[in-house]
Amino acid sequence: MILLSLTNKIGWDLVDDHSSHAQLIALLFYQASIQGPYFGQIGYWSRLAKMPNLEALAQYRAIANRTIVYLNDNLSDKQYICGDTYIIADIALFPWLR
Repeated sequence: MILLSLTNKIGWDLVDDHSSHAQLIALLFYQASIQGPYFGQIGYWSRLAKMPNLEALAQYRAIANRTIVYLNDNLSDKQYICGDTYIIADIALFPWLR
């Protein structure tokens, strides 16, 4: 995880306590293992695949939609994903949602 390594190296995770730091790490792993791969599959099956597979596309869209719901729920009571400070997890999650 390059982003995690960079935050540790330069101290830019900007979280105040241990539980927030643990949440930051969990969100970076969430992005790398769930959000990125499933959103990437949508891009592949909707734009790049030579033979369309509508079942696969529907499955990955359903998972991506659950990802969006999860992130919206996380953001319902705060400005940024881990609180009131813009951190590396926001940077990692945003491009896939854009």
